[in-house]
Amino acid sequence: MTTILCALLLAATSTPTGFTDNLPEALKSAKANNKSVFMVCSGSDWCGWCRRLEQEVLSSEVFRAKMAGGYELVYIDMPQDRSLLSDWAREHNKQVCEDYQVKGFPSCYILDADGKVISRLGYEQGGADNYVKTIDYLKANQADIDKYIMPIAAKFDTIVPVMNKLYKQKLGGGMTAVKKYAKPKVEAILKEIDELEVPEAIAQEKVKLRAYAQELYDAVK
Repeated sequence: MTTILCALLLAATSTPTGFTDNLPEALKSAKANNKSVFMVCSGSDWCGWCRRLEQEVLSSEVFRAKMAGGYELVYIDMPQDRSLLSDWAREHNKQVCEDYQVKGFPSCYILDADGKVISRLGYEQGGADNYVKTIDYLKANQADIDKYIMPIAAKFDTIVPVMNKLYKQKLGGGMTAVKKYAKPKVEAILKEIDELEVPEAIAQEKVKLRAYAQELYDAVK
């Protein structure tokens, strides 16, 4: 009877099959078995994109089978119905989300066995097989992406807010001010991207970054 009751209690939680909701235990297991951790922060009973991720990826046997060799799977849920949580999750999930600075759902993290973030991602189309490929790609290449791509991408985080501010301040003549400010800066970034040499494995990241820069330049030239 006790075994049946425990099984029913486990089934009543929102944690998908193959996942644990206990991050510290997953990290211990990852360290002992030389694995990484894939952690999903979700809102299972209110977030539409979270539901899609679970239906299309997390609940897939293909996903679990391909992830099993290299990852411990963790599900940190923030549902409206807290009865869906285990005792540990009810007490700790909010703190986990704060520790990892979760700003939206679903937020997914590739962690090393010490809990350090290797990379982040969210919902992606393409199903389980494509999602696993994305995870493996980011795990293998995020360090180079951070080294080569992110310093240039970060420049847009400075330029774009100023463009928006100038446009709002100047109203009808706002676009003239925006162009005067942004054109030389984006032009310089385009040149920087064209001169950037990156490892072949992340060549697609350079292509995407340049496409974004070109789109912005076309808007201000």
